[in-house]
Amino acid sequence: MINDFAKQCPEVTVTNDKDKATYIVLFDRDANAATRNKIAVFNKNGSLAFSGKTHTVANAVKDACAEVKKQKAGN
Repeated sequence: MINDFAKQCPEVTVTNDKDKATYIVLFDRDANAATRNKIAVFNKNGSLAFSGKTHTVANAVKDACAEVKKQKAGN
């Protein structure tokens, strides 16, 4: 998933330090569902900024990245 963020969102820095992060991304792969990859993006105050489901990790990251870019452009 980190490589997908690097490809889809090169302007975003990926960190594992929550104190430095602007967004927190949670990812879940559900092997029992038709749409297996769930992604959620939360802003720094803990509010949900985006959630989605896709068939591939790359598409989940692409959708999350598009939302982050949209929100950054609005700020």
